[in-house]
Amino acid sequence: MKFCDKLAKQRKNNNFSQEQLAEKLGVSRQAVSKWELGASYPDMEKIIQMCNILNCTLEDLLDDGIIKGEVNINQNQKLNNYLQEFLGFITKIYNMFTKMNFKQKFICLLEIAISIFLLFILGGIICLILCSITELLLEIFPSNIRNYIQNIFSFIYIVILLIIGIIIWIHLFKIRYLDYYITIEDKNTTKKTIEKEVDSDIKGNINNYQTRKKEKIIIRDPKHSYFSFFTFLGKIITSCLKFIIAMFLIPVIGLLVFLLFIMTVSFVHVKYGILFFYIGGALFGSSLLLALLIYGIYNFIFNQKHYFKVYFIIFITSLLLIAINLGISFVTVINYKPIDISKQKQITKTEYLELKDYNQINLLATCENGFVNKEIVIDNSIDNIKLEIIYPNIYQYQIIGEKQYLEGTNDSYLYHLYVDYDIFKTYKILLENLKNQRLITFYDNAIKVKIYVSQDNYFKIVQ
Repeated sequence: MKFCDKLAKQRKNNNFSQEQLAEKLGVSRQAVSKWELGASYPDMEKIIQMCNILNCTLEDLLDDGIIKGEVNINQNQKLNNYLQEFLGFITKIYNMFTKMNFKQKFICLLEIAISIFLLFILGGIICLILCSITELLLEIFPSNIRNYIQNIFSFIYIVILLIIGIIIWIHLFKIRYLDYYITIEDKNTTKKTIEKEVDSDIKGNINNYQTRKKEKIIIRDPKHSYFSFFTFLGKIITSCLKFIIAMFLIPVIGLLVFLLFIMTVSFVHVKYGILFFYIGGALFGSSLLLALLIYGIYNFIFNQKHYFKVYFIIFITSLLLIAINLGISFVTVINYKPIDISKQKQITKTEYLELKDYNQINLLATCENGFVNKEIVIDNSIDNIKLEIIYPNIYQYQIIGEKQYLEGTNDSYLYHLYVDYDIFKTYKILLENLKNQRLITFYDNAIKVKIYVSQDNYFKIVQ
């Protein structure tokens, strides 16, 4: 964009007419009109005065070609420019340090160490938060795949945060030191010195550098002083950030599919109770919220236009659906009559276990849940071991024996009782009870095991 177009745009942004701007600059309206038509060009003094009046920077007014060079520069030239500016940045740091006295160097290095430490602590906290969020989002994946993906994300987080930290530190160092020190280089100057702080000599005379002649004026724009390689690094960070967000879409989309599946199942089960309708409504609100998140991420990644008003309306609607349906579901559930699972239909089964010829037998040494209540009954008419298992019909069990060596003793034979829910039976019983507005509750000791052994074998099975 040319200067004439930029001037007109900045003037309109500040609600100035040509006459008002001309009055503030001390020129005629015709002069401002010629500038905006491109018929003439103001001197540098007027341009700097315009920056102050229009509250903008030199880049906001001057031609793009003047500030940034030719637009159609090829890629190799761009990379060369980035390299040259980076080397110039290093040169300025070197010149600054060589001109500092010992006290200034010590303070500078101390501030550098403190800033690096604070950025390291902040980056570590952010990394822990991101890793925790990632771990929660990856719960739907198997453990081996989840750990692999988690390690990849952790590495990406560390690299991205390290690059961001370096950029932030360089920027802080630049505005804290380099922006306040300028090495003057002029063909008529025999010495190179460093200016004092910009604000330190406002009221005094300008005597911060030694020159034989004041032959040129150095204009510095502190509002917009930057290096192009910062922009290049910024583009890299933005691309990496988009990649990370895109990777987050995978578990989010998976979660959305899962919620839609559960919502469909809930609406299908409405015949078993109105509770399923409210649960489906809450899941619909959650799905709408996730769909909004996916749509927003898509627009961010592909630089599409964001309709924040629509986002806000959908977001509030989703929250209302979730809150209202969950509230009604809660009120509905607390009005259901609780039913003790131990009072459901009981099944009694008998199992016989062989008494192994070892010095010690550990009977039912481990159980896979806390619902088992054991009782030993002495019956001298039994040679081996008799089990009488009484359990509600939603449970299933399995007994497995294994030989095991116990330290300090001879070999021992252990019987393990594994008890678990029968998923299909439990599902059907839950539906039938919900249809009758009853809610099954689970208590300990719902399963009873009676162990019948002789007096002689009793001491063998008790540790």
